[in-house]
Amino acid sequence: MRQRKSRAPLQPVTQMLLFTSMACIGGAAAMAFGVIRLNTVSLQASLPFWPTWPPITWLVAGLLISVPMTALAVLRTMLWLIDDQRYRILDSGQIDQMEGLHFEHYVARLLRHLGYRTHVTPGSKDYGVDVVAERAGERFAIQVKRYKSKVSRRAVSDAVGAMKHYHCNRCMVVTNSYYTDDAYLLAHANDCILVDRDELSQWISAYKMGSSGTWAMKNLFAYGASVANGFVLFLTFVTLYNMLSFLLPHTSILGFSLANGQSVHVNPLILPTPALASGSGRANIERVWVEPNVSENGVRGLSIHARFNIDNAKGIPHLLVLTFSDANRKPARITIERSFQPETDSQLYADSLVFVPFDQINPALTKIQNKYTGYVKAQIIQASDRHMLAQSGEVAVTGN
Repeated sequence: MRQRKSRAPLQPVTQMLLFTSMACIGGAAAMAFGVIRLNTVSLQASLPFWPTWPPITWLVAGLLISVPMTALAVLRTMLWLIDDQRYRILDSGQIDQMEGLHFEHYVARLLRHLGYRTHVTPGSKDYGVDVVAERAGERFAIQVKRYKSKVSRRAVSDAVGAMKHYHCNRCMVVTNSYYTDDAYLLAHANDCILVDRDELSQWISAYKMGSSGTWAMKNLFAYGASVANGFVLFLTFVTLYNMLSFLLPHTSILGFSLANGQSVHVNPLILPTPALASGSGRANIERVWVEPNVSENGVRGLSIHARFNIDNAKGIPHLLVLTFSDANRKPARITIERSFQPETDSQLYADSLVFVPFDQINPALTKIQNKYTGYVKAQIIQASDRHMLAQSGEVAVTGN
């Protein structure tokens, strides 16, 4: 009876990916039970290419689960290719020195190359069958023997006797050596196929011919494990870093925003917007962010912050204009304007704050609720001719 080798420990990369996969599945479960909540309106605004009808929460949950699993599948595929190439370049001396279990897996690989579907049986209680192979409606019980001397008829008896246990209709014995006369006689009487060293060498030659055969490819795969591990580590780190950077401003845990503590506000990633047209001044809106539910003098509303700079506009009246739209991006009827006049030719407004009461956006809001859900967009306009110098992207606002 062959001895099963102890299972090798998982590679560090595989351990890391399995841990990440479990963490992502746990995160998806936490979202399902409401422990972690996503600001879907804000997230939708940060994904302008995505239509409004799919549920964003399910999209993100799918990404959290699929990205690490895909990376793990890529890793396993690359390691399988590396392992395959390592088997292809073995010489006969190395094959003769294989341990029994290693040789069984090698024979199973050769059979797969010949078109069989194979399964290596467990190390204990295998009833004399090491590999089960199927092809063209035939199912083989295969005994594998790595011997230095000739293989006796006992190997044939084991293969023949275990056929029914594995639901096989044929049997086979494969060895790197040769067989005794008694083994040939018993095999002929039971229609058992014997594969000796000479035929096995033909299998190995055909297997090697299937590889690229180039020196460069062999060397590439010789160092492929390190390359694969490094690539997957880098890919996983970059993917998770970007995903977390994107999701944190839109995520809250037990009511606490991961971006701003208890004051939940929306802060999608808005890139600096260049001036849309030339004129006496040039403006650039760097960032717009919103506190969605604040109070000023007993009035509830929004605090809208804008960071922008304006050049070549000293002493010229300008307007900071805020336009609103609802959750379906339908424009509201009202705009909010705040005038300003730069005191220098190049001036930065680090945090221009505009408080907008809810009833100023929509008078009906104060009658039913003290919150607003929708989008806001900022524009810099030259007051004299209403010439627009710059505008931001849409910033999502959700009531809390």
